[in-house]
Amino acid sequence: DCVDPWLMLQQTCPLCKFNVLDGGSPMARKVDGL
Repeated sequence: DCVDPWLMLQQTCPLCKFNVLDGGSPMARKVDGL
């Protein structure tokens, strides 16, 4: 329940800072960058 208010204000994951509104997977981006 505490994640919803965070995402309404920040749009990023509180742990990894991935922007959830950009779409895609943060792991896929890391793999693509190898």
